[in-house]
Amino acid sequence: MATCDHVAWRRWLYLEYLIVGIVGSLSQRPCTNNSGFIETSSYFLGNDTEVYPVQYGDCSFGQSLCNYTQFCTDRGAQDWRQIGDHAECPGKFGWFDAFSVLLSPLLHISHVTCLTFEYTQEIPGTLNVYMATRILLFSVMPEEVKWIPDFISHKIELPNTTGKLAFRARSANVNHKVQLRGVKLQTGSCTGPECLFEDENTLSTCGWTLDNWSITLELLPENVRGAVSTGYFVYVIHPTIKATMTTTLVQSTGSQTGCLEFSYIICGSELRLLVSIQSLDGNRREVWVVSSNTSAVNCLQTWQQAAVPLSSSTAFTVMFENVPTDNSWGVVAVDSVRYTTQPSPSACPLAPQHALPRDDDVIWSLPLSSTHRLSGDISTVTESAVDNPRTTVAFRQSGLSSLVDVTTVLQSQSGFSSSPSK
Repeated sequence: MATCDHVAWRRWLYLEYLIVGIVGSLSQRPCTNNSGFIETSSYFLGNDTEVYPVQYGDCSFGQSLCNYTQFCTDRGAQDWRQIGDHAECPGKFGWFDAFSVLLSPLLHISHVTCLTFEYTQEIPGTLNVYMATRILLFSVMPEEVKWIPDFISHKIELPNTTGKLAFRARSANVNHKVQLRGVKLQTGSCTGPECLFEDENTLSTCGWTLDNWSITLELLPENVRGAVSTGYFVYVIHPTIKATMTTTLVQSTGSQTGCLEFSYIICGSELRLLVSIQSLDGNRREVWVVSSNTSAVNCLQTWQQAAVPLSSSTAFTVMFENVPTDNSWGVVAVDSVRYTTQPSPSACPLAPQHALPRDDDVIWSLPLSSTHRLSGDISTVTESAVDNPRTTVAFRQSGLSSLVDVTTVLQSQSGFSSSPSK
């Protein structure tokens, strides 16, 4: 039999629980409005003005949420929490429009950066990743409705900007969850310069800067026939002026060796093709050069193979350049550019063996114009509204928010993957 004291105590506990629940629901910041998920960058940026280095976005979630905060949670969702070796957003009611957002501090991303992380999701729970900048909120990884019970790795290429990362979980059912771990941001492209110069049988610049280079399937101008490939390739014809092709950023090689491989044709007299790397610290090095061989039979139909070992302590871009000549004709062509990292230089022997640059192979450097900057500013690209009908690799798996076409905004920031050589 309950005593009066027991009854009073139970009533007090119930009243306290009720008060805490009401206060909690009133103070809870929502992730949705009448039209669904709040798709405004200002909501997520708030009044924050203090900007942190990009490293503040790194977190293993093995001991805490690091610099991330539980930003908003709808009543039909639950908060993110640190548990075990990861962050977790547990399920609740499984309401479709119930969200919970884990938000980074305001990060200064000064160069193209590769964001990597691991995640799981149990349907109907899904994960979506956003970037909130001072200009817009855009999705960099859309939610995908499929069961991912074990951690898988994902990579996203981010532009240079200032903003916050938002990991948004759409609430799962009870006993289901979304998990996140191993968030890392590293300066440089996720893929490096890899390109076949085509995407689904359509010509592609791979997000690279082409200055006086052109793209074609086959060369058929007057007096020049050949250079046929199984797909598109870039070329310079009658190269009396300098032509420069600049790739997207590549991460520093560290203790490994970068290996640049590509196919090339150089046909005509007095022609040379030069490969240089330009690092973020401003240093430029010529790493490969080959001169034309007019004695080769059917030189326009023969693709040669090149391999260049690379090393750099900072992120860098790769530049392909021709040496201008006064000769009346000639062709330089490049295709199937592929970049990998290898454990040592012996895994990437120089090819051809005579391709080491000499002093007289060094070409004067073009000034870094707006089209040759190592990284672009998102506001500049947005204002220019450059049209680009194709999807870049950084956002190949990305959905677009209802506010902006990400490929238009960021079309110059990423590269395409490729595989077979010619």
